[in-house]
Amino acid sequence: MRLSAYTDVCLRTLMVLGAHGVGQLTTRQIAELIHVPYNHVTKAVAELGGSGLWR
Repeated sequence: MRLSAYTDVCLRTLMVLGAHGVGQLTTRQIAELIHVPYNHVTKAVAELGGSGLWR
């Protein structure tokens, strides 16, 4: 299965949050952990929050 780059960032963000617990990491820390630019992670977090997958 092929994922788009955006879907990959969203999935990797959710995996990091699942491993570390919600509310313990900033978007900048997540970006550093998954080696993705900060603005991409910010966009992913906004989308995930809007869809109810992350608060």
